[in-house]
Amino acid sequence: MSPSNVELGRKITLLLGLWAVSGLAGGLFSLLSNLLPRYVASTARPGSLVVMHIVASIPWALGTLVAGAAAAVVLPVARRAVWLNVLALLIILQYLSVATYGWHWNKLNADDRVGAVLTGILLAAAFFLGYGMGHAVGPAENAAA
Repeated sequence: MSPSNVELGRKITLLLGLWAVSGLAGGLFSLLSNLLPRYVASTARPGSLVVMHIVASIPWALGTLVAGAAAAVVLPVARRAVWLNVLALLIILQYLSVATYGWHWNKLNADDRVGAVLTGILLAAAFFLGYGMGHAVGPAENAAA
């Protein structure tokens, strides 16, 4: 194997590892959220399903925040923006595929569609906020990038 293939394999392994960290942290925060008060949504209350989607995604946003902070330290400096965007897209697509019942948008009402889009925006913001926090406290060689 050429050194470039080995380096690419290492980057992909890091990316998938961070994706797994995001899922594990999000799952842990979701389990802990069972201790919080419940929110009940209803189609009889307009807008409540949008709020339900946002409230339900908060534990995953925390897991995404952890992955973003770890990405600031772990991902290589060269072409970091590409790797960050790929990781953010993987996390968002993973969550939205569950939240939209396997991408069955035609089965969702308007509140669910709006809630899913806002959830994707929330997860992206949490990821890049985590990256900014991790970048601010990361090693000196990452601060120069």
